Amino acid sequence: MNAQTLRMPVRNAQMARAGTHYRPDPMTLWVLAIMAVFTISTPAVEVLGLPRITVVSAGFTLYMLFRIRGRLNPDLMCFVFAYVAAFVPSTIAASFAGDVRIVSVAQGVVGLVTLMVIGTYFLNWLRFTPQKKIAFQFRLLVRFFLALTIIEIAFFQYFVNIRTYLYRNSDALADVGSLLSRELTVYGGRPSGLFSEPSHFARYIGLMMIAYISATKRSVPSLWASGAFMLATRSVSFFFAIPAMFIEARQAALADTAAGTGKRRKSPIPLRIVGVGIVASLALAGIYYTQSDRINAALGTGSNSAVTGDNSLNERIVLPAGYFVDGPKSLLIGLGPTPQDEMQEYTLFATRSAYHSRLSSDYKSAVSATIFTLGGMGYTGIAIMLVIMFQLRGRFGVGLVFAYFISNTFSSGYHSATSLVPSGLLLSILIFQKGNVAVRRRMPRQAVR
Repeated sequence: MNAQTLRMPVRNAQMARAGTHYRPDPMTLWVLAIMAVFTISTPAVEVLGLPRITVVSAGFTLYMLFRIRGRLNPDLMCFVFAYVAAFVPSTIAASFAGDVRIVSVAQGVVGLVTLMVIGTYFLNWLRFTPQKKIAFQFRLLVRFFLALTIIEIAFFQYFVNIRTYLYRNSDALADVGSLLSRELTVYGGRPSGLFSEPSHFARYIGLMMIAYISATKRSVPSLWASGAFMLATRSVSFFFAIPAMFIEARQAALADTAAGTGKRRKSPIPLRIVGVGIVASLALAGIYYTQSDRINAALGTGSNSAVTGDNSLNERIVLPAGYFVDGPKSLLIGLGPTPQDEMQEYTLFATRSAYHSRLSSDYKSAVSATIFTLGGMGYTGIAIMLVIMFQLRGRFGVGLVFAYFISNTFSSGYHSATSLVPSGLLLSILIFQKGNVAVRRRMPRQAVR
């Protein structure tokens, strides 16, 4: 093996091993951007009894499945297998009780297929596209959304009207004033990037930025772009990809340092600790900067000791989580694949009690997708999923499970494209990061520089 081969970058080594089987779509980033705009959204409109976002995602899924030639990533297949297996005990119990909604189950099946397909589609592009092309396309994406962000902030009210019309319905235009008032009062006006909500845009762009950072080995432009979008979006959803962010931070802290002799030398342990601490501090500072108003509100007093001053936080996480403590049904087996009605009813009752309000029985809270999933699986199902993933993929498999639940804690859209599309992208980034580490370890010392 000659010296030039030894110096071959990690990405080229992956491409060489892959042969000619994979032909990543050169339009991947733009296909994903368009798909994200139309599917990472509030499911307000239905088509054929299914949310419009589910129907639209099915079309993109078929296109991506064709582009990857039907070859799904094994890690993603194992994840979905373990996920489905985790629901088997609770589904059997719920079937006997008549608590399974077929339409909702169908929506979940479509979403899980989409998760595998979009994850494989994005992963193939990250792995088998030359790094220069990846960097170039990410720069174009950054410029497009930064320009759109500047324009939207300058003409904020007009973009609120557009969002309201596109993603809700014409009747909702009457509520545009209250929506605009809340956004300006709490956040000062955040960009939405043509997504239905600023938080959905933040989730998508946060995923793209960590992918940019990982694919370009923490290049300076990727770090600047990530920081710019974090400051612009001012949403905790930007940190949806926080598992991947911490892995990239860890790799940066553990990076080998060139000694000029072709030998590898690891950074001293104290330096690694300091590096991780700096990254963690920057992340916390970023979260506080983007969420300072909500954090201050959350520290306020409520009418119940378990309730904070942040209504969104209460209804999404705090109040629904109470089901695990004093819910009317045991979660040993779980509530089944469609726990929404049961847990929404509990959340509605808890919300009325906490705020002494008279909410309509049709009132729905944007409950955390993680809470719905854990409640549906039950403790037995959670154990099944962890055991299966450990048996099939070891500690990395268990890490994927925890990453999925951690990231979806602040996400709504249980079993819909709203949460499963970002989840597929996140898992693909984690798998890509693992592959980078594995290749670096297998390559000769002189090749890792």
